[in-house]
Amino acid sequence: MADKNGQDLRQRNVGSSEKEPKEESDRVESVGASPTPSVPKTRKKKLYYVIWDSVLIPLKRLIQLAIVGLILYAILKESPIKAVAYTLQDPPTFVGPLAPNTKLQEGKRILEGKISGPESLAFYKGNIYTGTYNGEILRISTTDHKIRRLARLGVRPCGKPEYEPTCGRPLGIHIDNGHIYVLDAYLGLFEVEDGTGKHESLAHNKRTYDAKAVAFANDLAKFSRQDGDFFMTDSSRKWQRRQFPLALFEADNCGRLIWYNPKSSRSNVALPKLFFPNGITMSPQEDFLLIAESSRFRILKYYIDGPKSGNLEIFADNLPGIPDNITPSSTGGYWVGLAYVGGRMGSYPFFDFLSDKPWLRNLITKFVSPAKLLSLLPTYGMIIELDQEGLIRRSLHDPTGEVVGSVSEVLDTGDALYLGSFNAPYLVKVDMRTNKM
Repeated sequence: MADKNGQDLRQRNVGSSEKEPKEESDRVESVGASPTPSVPKTRKKKLYYVIWDSVLIPLKRLIQLAIVGLILYAILKESPIKAVAYTLQDPPTFVGPLAPNTKLQEGKRILEGKISGPESLAFYKGNIYTGTYNGEILRISTTDHKIRRLARLGVRPCGKPEYEPTCGRPLGIHIDNGHIYVLDAYLGLFEVEDGTGKHESLAHNKRTYDAKAVAFANDLAKFSRQDGDFFMTDSSRKWQRRQFPLALFEADNCGRLIWYNPKSSRSNVALPKLFFPNGITMSPQEDFLLIAESSRFRILKYYIDGPKSGNLEIFADNLPGIPDNITPSSTGGYWVGLAYVGGRMGSYPFFDFLSDKPWLRNLITKFVSPAKLLSLLPTYGMIIELDQEGLIRRSLHDPTGEVVGSVSEVLDTGDALYLGSFNAPYLVKVDMRTNKM
């Protein structure tokens, strides 16, 4: 028993001694297996620091330098404009005479693609006279819309901004007793014969006033009496017509009203320091002028005869868009063409937001052209009619801008309105016989 038990004991000892090394080995392997994952973690950590030191830190510093460089560039780069601050009232609400409607959408485009930029319109003996972007003076029949090219004031080539100074850009047009007078933005005042198209220069833009030549001749008005004086707007003595977005964004008072006497050929400044003077028209009694100040969204009244002669006052203020040309209405008031109405709409109206921030306008124009910014504004077509007191009598709208997006001038023939625009390749006719308001 003892031997057997002893043998059993030895066998158990031997068995246990044989198993223990195996278990120890297992423990060693087990212990050795547990730290294995820490090796790649360490390597990953080291790799991270290598990437951080060699790539990310230099990249971060490069980005910081780029930001600093961009800031310095923005500070040191000269702005193309020197904007001035101004204040606007809250944009007018579209209620009452400004209530939205679709009257302009009922208009019909005519001569689409056959004319370019008919800004100003004059009516005489059943024909419309206008100047175009390619420097031509046209006569258009209101019955069959046939076009006759009367004259070209400048020389070819035409059709691009860089050609404008030599091609010319006829803007204001006025007919007095059959005499056609055209004011070209670059070439000055001309008289054009209706039958032959022959034209004569009356006052060239090279004339200087206070040592500054006319840079941006825009619109004209004339006393009806023979040899009556002309009044002409020089929208800017600094910017040319092709640079008008810069003039709008700068919004300074470098515009002028010029008078010219055709009998003596004398001319001078009637009113200095105007804010982008644009369209003008004379009262029925010829005792005052209305002058659109485009960059201030208002119309001025300048007395030229009578006891108030020489006085200047605001006729209409806080208009819903940029006022362009002013023309008589058949009901005894004045039509005003409006541009960029979308710039005074919305929760943060574009023009109103920027008006008192000249530093921001200076900064923006260092990187983005004002022309590009204007092209991004919502399109909304509108014209307004003012009474003799400067109050809005009625308005015609195209909220979509699909038929009428912008209006430079309204020609009222009594039974129809013809709308021209400086950047449209068409005219729009609105039949007022079926469009009563």
